[in-house]
Amino acid sequence: MSNWIKFSEESITATKAGKCSVCGKHCKLTRKFYQTLNPYNKDKNGLMKTRGQIQKELKEDITNWKGKQITHVKCENKVIVKVQRAFNNDNILVYNKDKTIIWEGESKDVYRQLEESNSLKAYFIAEVNKKGFIEIMTRITDQDF
Repeated sequence: MSNWIKFSEESITATKAGKCSVCGKHCKLTRKFYQTLNPYNKDKNGLMKTRGQIQKELKEDITNWKGKQITHVKCENKVIVKVQRAFNNDNILVYNKDKTIIWEGESKDVYRQLEESNSLKAYFIAEVNKKGFIEIMTRITDQDF
């Protein structure tokens, strides 16, 4: 027969809201931050953390979390990319926000959209699949990169 010890949990639930960094729609995220009060949860001096220490660390974690951009869970694997025609051939170039070319090749669907809009560049939401390939999905309004 096993004996289980249930340790006391210290938790704080936090919420942040704003525009999703990928799709631009309103996003509200709620997250539970927690640690348990137990003899294995030790501070840097090797002593068991107190409730006060845990609460302080949780508040710091929340501050860091709130400082990061907001992204819907459904948008986590998606990125905004700029697509531009290559100057020397019919290929397209796909850039990320850092202005790094992340893909070059042919895409008839994207090239057709560039032709229809008579534009040299366009912005899209793209998804990075499990194999690491980029799938260009939805065209969006022009961005600042």
